Amino acid sequence: MRIIATLLILAIAACHGSRHPRRDGVIIDDTPIEQTSQALAVPITPRAAMTTLKNVHEFSLEFDKRCSVDWESQTIISKQPFDRDTFKLDRVDRGDRLPDIAVRNFSFKDMNVSGALAKVLENTEIRTATDPSIQKRISADDLSGNLHTVVELICTMAEVYCSYDSRNKVITVRNNTKFMLHVPLSDDIILAVEDALRGSNIDDIIIDWNSRLLLFTGNAYTESVVREVLMRLAVERRLIAYDINILRVYPNDRDGIKWQEMVQAFNRNTVKVSKRGVIGRAMVMTSNFSAGSLAEFLKPRANTFLVSAGNFIVPERWNGAFDIGRCNREPTLETELRIVASTKLDFSINDHGVLMTDIFLMTSDRRDIARYFVSSTIGDNILIIGIPTKYFGDDEAAKRNIPDNAELVILISPRIINIVSPDSANTNPMRPK
Repeated sequence: MRIIATLLILAIAACHGSRHPRRDGVIIDDTPIEQTSQALAVPITPRAAMTTLKNVHEFSLEFDKRCSVDWESQTIISKQPFDRDTFKLDRVDRGDRLPDIAVRNFSFKDMNVSGALAKVLENTEIRTATDPSIQKRISADDLSGNLHTVVELICTMAEVYCSYDSRNKVITVRNNTKFMLHVPLSDDIILAVEDALRGSNIDDIIIDWNSRLLLFTGNAYTESVVREVLMRLAVERRLIAYDINILRVYPNDRDGIKWQEMVQAFNRNTVKVSKRGVIGRAMVMTSNFSAGSLAEFLKPRANTFLVSAGNFIVPERWNGAFDIGRCNREPTLETELRIVASTKLDFSINDHGVLMTDIFLMTSDRRDIARYFVSSTIGDNILIIGIPTKYFGDDEAAKRNIPDNAELVILISPRIINIVSPDSANTNPMRPK
């Protein structure tokens, strides 16, 4: 009995003295976690941010089609097949067709789209879900037809998009929709349509090269731009392609490249036009001056780095955009640079035609750097010099790593692509009939 009593006393003492009391049969450790040996041995750090691997992020199906220029065998004038009737612009998210209900003499005045739809649907089980930001006021008199046609017309008047879910009997109304544009026949035409849209600040574009589709999200403005591009292609019958090389130049001379020496280095007539911009200078060079000629001039005077090379294509008299970052060999300071150009082929000066080209240099967030307006003949090249590389670095990086005399040099070569019918066997003349 004495032994049993002793064991009970020791057990009671152990329970009262334990740092980890029992609760409902479970031992609880109240030691703060930062004081445990495990916390000291395995420090807890924030999870690293999720990012796409560099080589995956830079993958592009366009790269081989867009991001190289064969300066030795350029075709200054070429032709591409085009058939306006085969282009089809459609919505991807139209939804289900509305019930076949007849609507007669439907009128409304000064309503937003939500109110107009509620009125035309008041004797049905169909309801609407409308983006609250859609407030444009519209009016209509004596609309007739089936319900589907009337609803589509109301949405078109309000410049919005409707899709019907027959299962839940809901019409959803949005400012934006998903578009699908079928562009048959030619890779150059696909690139031209894409570049024309990008020139109008429509950037969210995916190309399905196998099905020859452009997929993008947009609003009523986007739709109007696409239809305008297709109209231009059908009417103008001419595309302007721009081949581009962008170089970063590190001059050997502290005073920079002595560009005046180019007049002596080549035939005196090689430089046809020279125009200053707010920053830099644009020069029109004859057709015998190419990327090879520029490299020959720079080799003894500077180290050069090819930042980017490629091309973009747009209808005549339409803004097209080339973003340096899309064709970079690697991320560079100049990745944010965007070149926008528009060209008109003018036959009022001579029978061969004069290219009147407006060139804008800007950043990807639409900040203007410089603008040049130059005239040239077919086959000429445009050389832009004197854009300081320091402009593209932040202040600290520019002070530390970028020489004061480093500059950006851009060589642009406009080309003509005539649009012909797919079955045409004749070359298209430069001057339209």
